[in-house]
Amino acid sequence: MRFTIDEKLSLPIHVQLKEQLKSLIQQGLYQPNDQLPSVRELAGFLRINRNTVQKAYTELEQEGFAGSRCGIGMFVAPDAADKFHTMQDELLNQTILALDAQGINIQEFAFALLARHQVRCAERGMRPVLLFVECTASQAAELAGELATETGYVVKPCVLRDLSAQEASIRSGDYDLIVTTFLHVEEVEDYVEKLGLEKRLPVAACLLESNILAMKRLQGLPKGSRVGIACATWEGTGNIRKSIIQSGLDHVELVEGAGEAPDTLPLLLNQTACIVCSSYVAPLIQAFSPTMPVIIDDQTLTKQSIRLISQMIEGGART
Repeated sequence: MRFTIDEKLSLPIHVQLKEQLKSLIQQGLYQPNDQLPSVRELAGFLRINRNTVQKAYTELEQEGFAGSRCGIGMFVAPDAADKFHTMQDELLNQTILALDAQGINIQEFAFALLARHQVRCAERGMRPVLLFVECTASQAAELAGELATETGYVVKPCVLRDLSAQEASIRSGDYDLIVTTFLHVEEVEDYVEKLGLEKRLPVAACLLESNILAMKRLQGLPKGSRVGIACATWEGTGNIRKSIIQSGLDHVELVEGAGEAPDTLPLLLNQTACIVCSSYVAPLIQAFSPTMPVIIDDQTLTKQSIRLISQMIEGGART
């Protein structure tokens, strides 16, 4: 038996982004009154359409988690943290009112809800199958493994350039969901759209904690700062460079290196403010210079992105 995804619960990309931004606020990465990245910066860094980011910000503002300041930008609302504490109480109150209005016995409903939850837990034995698409084989395998561990689902890695090789499997309904990062979501959605499937296959976009943290740190550097970037491979380094350039963070000068070319790493240390690198490269950098500030840019899924994926699969997402 395969899980069936309710089409109404396929969350638009801007809603996925909004919910994951709310989670970053809840975790304290962005504090009350902190300025959020501009639409241009966030769209460029994540390589998605600016309209997608604008929609996410508009809804964040409508829900009271952020507010715009004319001519300055978008800021976290001063009372944003309080909203998370009241969300569960509001949901409980709304549920009680709805049950009362329909004459439903609350105690019986509570028992039925618990029973339904137990059924869903039992259904986890019939595991959904997900396809995780990323730009490199190592990143696809790493993120697919992380998602499989966190959810218990079957998650198969796929390199973006090889996505077309999955066409037969996609058409035959082998996958319940395609997952990728915001860096590639538009490419994946375009590919799925062109297949013209009779039943739409949803695409989930994951926000990477390290991406947002690196972006926030770079925003605070003085103009003209030299920033080293390095991953295990030149391809990974190129991806970091592309995101920084497209975000419009042109106040920093980028110097590149890669773990596969160890002789390039010492060159990153010359008058450099900090280095953005993977955890593979970080010990190599710190062996040359223990005091060099290092921003680890590993590919790590946010907890909210994993939660959204589970909701999309199990039918618990709310728009």
